[in-house]
Amino acid sequence: SVATDFELVCDSSMLAPLLGTLFFLGFFAGCFILSGIADSRGRRRAYLYSMLTLQLGALISVVAPSYSIFAASRVIVGFGVGGVGLTAFVWNAEILGSSARSMLVLAANCSFAIGMMLLSPISFVLPAWRMLLGFLFILGLPITCVQPFLLESPKWLASKQQADKVHEVLCEIAAANGFPRPPAPASAFGQSVAAANKAVGAGSSSDVLQQLLFDRRLSTRFYPLCLTWFALSLGYYGLSMNVSNLGMNIYISSAISAIIELPGYLIAYVTIDNKRFGRRGMTSGGLVVGGTCCLVGGLMLGGDDAAQTTPGLAPLLLFFVGKLAVSISFAVVYIYAAELFPTSVRSRSIGLQSLCSRVGGMLAPMVANLGATLPSLSMFFFGLPCLISGLFLTRLPETLNKPMLDSIDDLPHPPNTSCLPKFLVGYFELEEEEAANAREFAVTTPTPSTMGRRDVDAG
Repeated sequence: SVATDFELVCDSSMLAPLLGTLFFLGFFAGCFILSGIADSRGRRRAYLYSMLTLQLGALISVVAPSYSIFAASRVIVGFGVGGVGLTAFVWNAEILGSSARSMLVLAANCSFAIGMMLLSPISFVLPAWRMLLGFLFILGLPITCVQPFLLESPKWLASKQQADKVHEVLCEIAAANGFPRPPAPASAFGQSVAAANKAVGAGSSSDVLQQLLFDRRLSTRFYPLCLTWFALSLGYYGLSMNVSNLGMNIYISSAISAIIELPGYLIAYVTIDNKRFGRRGMTSGGLVVGGTCCLVGGLMLGGDDAAQTTPGLAPLLLFFVGKLAVSISFAVVYIYAAELFPTSVRSRSIGLQSLCSRVGGMLAPMVANLGATLPSLSMFFFGLPCLISGLFLTRLPETLNKPMLDSIDDLPHPPNTSCLPKFLVGYFELEEEEAANAREFAVTTPTPSTMGRRDVDAG
């Protein structure tokens, strides 16, 4: 193991969980820097930079001769992973139509869970950590090589007033799906380009960060989502790392922890397009349920020393149900966050929210390590932020069946009410408000998933 080869024992034992924190530190930086590149230089270029950085860090990890070099490689890997995850999801969400985004939740997150699940048997077959990391490096090579075949986001191109390139991309998508070529920009994209021009003007007049922090149309959405991402990362990664404290075989508990996510993603896929649940309901509900399970599980564990006590069946069930609920929220929040913000600030806003997520990720290894001696306290740390953020989300609008906004000017002005009291009352009040606001907007930009279809009005 890494701890054995680099002699991370006794006084150096805390350097082992520090590697996880360094990974999320790199993730933190990658989200911030590469989200800016995605908004300014394009999703395609940001994805290329992310993959090259990720593979470079993975290669250094394999050959690292010392702990310091290996620790630096974890920062580099985290930097690349942060950019890949953020850019790929925003990219796909902008290319897919609203009716197909639920499939994005299922495909992306199930692939992640299956990868986590397969990691246990692969680790069993390749117990030497250098061999395992080398195998993972080789798996990443084909993904890096597909770059020449990837298409740029049409929405990003439209926001940069590149109507001709938008048309080229949509023609390739239509051809691949067996649909006729869409009309030329002059006829079909007039309104779209006008909207894109407005988006660029609104987004370039002042700093994006200042708008997110102080423009109430954005900040009332931005702050609760920052807390949500922090809580989800702390809860999800913390619970994943805490499996070693369950008193079970580490390979079995890790596999169960990954497998339990699959039904959660199926639940998210089925409910995310249901008006009774929607994006907001599943994100908020998963956080509340997951947080409650962690808190109740922590109370059942009491002050027992994990080294002396094996958790009973009830705390284990609460642990896995909590992991299931948090996984549902983590799957849906990407789409919810993407749909809440306009194209002109979408990547940067999600990138900044993801920075808060990485703060939670950096704390997760330390809190999980605390669970080795005080399991109840670690469960409280995982559960309380989830419960609080889930309640805050009830004050945000639902985005189901709403068009993706182009500019900040498309956002309604929020009411002058506090987000602290009357959580559940606010949930239903905003439903009525958003229903009224929705009537003011029309879908003016055709999406790639509908372009070329004979049953869709091209104008």
